[in-house]
Amino acid sequence: KGKLIMQVYFTPSVVYRNLQNSAGKNASSNLTSSVNNSDISSFVNHTPSFGLETGTALVYDLFKNVKITTGLQLNYTRYNVHAFNNYHPSLTSLTMNNESGLSYAAYRSSDYSNFYGVDGVKLHSQTYQLSIPVGVNLRLASIDNRIDWYAGATVQPSFVFGGKSFLLSSDTRSYVPTTEFMNHFNVNTGLETFLSIKTK
Repeated sequence: KGKLIMQVYFTPSVVYRNLQNSAGKNASSNLTSSVNNSDISSFVNHTPSFGLETGTALVYDLFKNVKITTGLQLNYTRYNVHAFNNYHPSLTSLTMNNESGLSYAAYRSSDYSNFYGVDGVKLHSQTYQLSIPVGVNLRLASIDNRIDWYAGATVQPSFVFGGKSFLLSSDTRSYVPTTEFMNHFNVNTGLETFLSIKTK
């Protein structure tokens, strides 16, 4: 009694990416060029974008200074890809690894180029995720039972039910729009600190 509460929340975020070229570095010289041994981020123009988390949660007072939480959450992630639209498809390839770790070329078509083209365009690599976060909040300090400072951690099994990604081609000249390589089941983790302020 008095230990269980429900929350509704909306949290904006800033989303960025860490781009790696593990497939290209493992590939044979027949498929790739010298860019595969370089920092692949130096060949692209990507910028952060806004995302959000929103959902409902049940919060239970487990101990005096410890709360456990669970609920249902919708995640939206996005980052920007600056490219060029050529308005006609061109043949390009992606360097893939098979289950044995051997590389091969997967051929695709794309209207978007990386370095030059007809019109500059901002593409959005984005995902829509449904997750069930399970977490714990620890109260670190309290002022007059009105302002509480918490630290928290969550684990979020997530299902990606929509979105699109733009993959860089093997020669770094094109972007291939695709959804076929998304992992639909993921586990997200989070660390946070926040203030809880009670008003009249």
